[in-house]
Amino acid sequence: MTNLALVDTSTGEVISSDVVSYRTSKQQEAYQGVRAHQLKEKHSFRTTGDKFTNGNMDTIRQLRREIDDTTLGYVLYLQTALQYDGTLGTSKRAFTKVKDFEAVLNVKALQVKKVVKALRIAGVLNVNDEGVYCMNPTYHWKGKMHSSDAQKNVKLMDAGIKALRDAGMKAKDLGVLYALLPYINYSKNLVTHNPYEYDVNKVQPMNLQDVADVLNYEHAQRVSGKLRKITFTAPDGRAMYAFGIVSIGKESNVIVNPLLVRRLAEGKGQELLSNDFLTLFQINRPKSI
Repeated sequence: MTNLALVDTSTGEVISSDVVSYRTSKQQEAYQGVRAHQLKEKHSFRTTGDKFTNGNMDTIRQLRREIDDTTLGYVLYLQTALQYDGTLGTSKRAFTKVKDFEAVLNVKALQVKKVVKALRIAGVLNVNDEGVYCMNPTYHWKGKMHSSDAQKNVKLMDAGIKALRDAGMKAKDLGVLYALLPYINYSKNLVTHNPYEYDVNKVQPMNLQDVADVLNYEHAQRVSGKLRKITFTAPDGRAMYAFGIVSIGKESNVIVNPLLVRRLAEGKGQELLSNDFLTLFQINRPKSI
């Protein structure tokens, strides 16, 4: 029972005493806006476009407090082996042995053992009743999600992550990308203080010092060099940076390459794949741009 009741203000008649909550007209309007975005995100997995896995931004942020950035860089690589049922493997076989991870992690046996052990201790990986390694869906999964999780969802693009591996990027450097996943906003893949804000006029981009604080760097100058180390080759053959550094007013802000990571639903996400936008990440781009 609650103390709430639905009352006809013109007559004073109590229409219903079985009321557990209420919203003002402004609250209802705000709720409907958020709900509409959640529903769009809920169906974004139904796509014939690029393949991707999902990550929960809240739990990813918590995970970084427990695992070093190098190991988290390997978690990115594992996304390319994640199946719809939560198991890890390839189209030919499931991962049942530690050595099965060698190719996807691109490291030798001794390092694979260390990585798998650390991720099992942290609860990121487990082994099911059939003896197959699985990813904990609390952090990452592939396919359908509950609509309530849509707002916290970040998409990791399969082809992009593979391109980073093919480019020989070190897991320690990829840990930087993983660390920034919980801060990516819908608006232009900006790294922001308020990643769940839909209103572009209210988005609060991080400057380089803010990003340095997230990465636990003492000086902002270190951020630019670290971000520029992460490169790959796009499907069209262009050499790309994983991050772009753009000027908004007097500040320098960071954007993440949408070939690697996206927040928007698949239909809207395509807007970030225009040639003009991707040119922001191009290495040795034309001087006229």
